[in-house]
Amino acid sequence: MLIYCCIAYLLNLVCIVIFKSELRFTSLSLMPALLTAIMLFQAFYFKSEKTDANFQTAHGSVFTAEEQNEIQSYISKALFITAPLILPFAFFFSSPIKLLSILVYIIGYVSAPIIYRAKNKEKINSRLKLEEKQRKEQELNEEMGRLK
Repeated sequence: MLIYCCIAYLLNLVCIVIFKSELRFTSLSLMPALLTAIMLFQAFYFKSEKTDANFQTAHGSVFTAEEQNEIQSYISKALFITAPLILPFAFFFSSPIKLLSILVYIIGYVSAPIIYRAKNKEKINSRLKLEEKQRKEQELNEEMGRLK
């Protein structure tokens, strides 16, 4: 991942040097640059921050802490991958096109949980069904205890 990021940023720098006559700096050039900084911050944060064991009950999530940590890892990778794609928006495109860098950010941020759910759909569904079955058995046992 680090090699990809380094190569992507180096390619961006090479393009800037080669096409320096085509550079278009406007006030909107700051937005893609800030989005890149935010993406890198979030990528490092999601890589280093891990969810504790009581995540599911504390936040009402359908994911366990382990699954949530995997999702955060997926998001971190997606943000690392898409961050270099935003820099050309800052340097080369006209102002209205620079606004499309927000779409790149959204795609990078939202695609990771969707990909995780698609890859682990069976595992998540089987765990949820098992938890529902255990909950029903517990309710039945409690009801039987009241009848005695």
